[in-house]
Amino acid sequence: MIFILIALGICGIDLSIKYWIESRRTFSDKTELLKGNVVIEKSHNNGVCLNFMEKRPNYVLGITGIILGILICFFAILLPKKRKYFWKLAVSFMAGGASGNFFDRMHRGYVVDYLNFPKIKKMKQIDFNLSDLFLIAGSALAFIISLFTKESQ
Repeated sequence: MIFILIALGICGIDLSIKYWIESRRTFSDKTELLKGNVVIEKSHNNGVCLNFMEKRPNYVLGITGIILGILICFFAILLPKKRKYFWKLAVSFMAGGASGNFFDRMHRGYVVDYLNFPKIKKMKQIDFNLSDLFLIAGSALAFIISLFTKESQ
């Protein structure tokens, strides 16, 4: 049950932040945090990462919907299994993140991004949201788990 709450919490917090960003911020508003290492700024993403496939929003919606469906099925199969706590955590991170971004695509037609890391050279052109960060964290955790578990060998 805790892992479902984690996924719902990630999705809910991210959607709340997105609502606040959409209703209270303009595209020119920028707020620096942590000595300029993090910048809050409003951005819309019509595709996936770096606006890839931005001209094909229906494909993006369909593909991400299928991926989310597969992820939720995997989550449902994984949850009743004993132990596997790190796998459950990884999948709850990914499910929460994927749900937040899918909701945006369904209801807005784009994903609201609001975080930028300008002092990290390779990331300064990329805008993120909380869902993105949890998708990355969940994927990284799943990769690490797969390296160190017997099932993957």
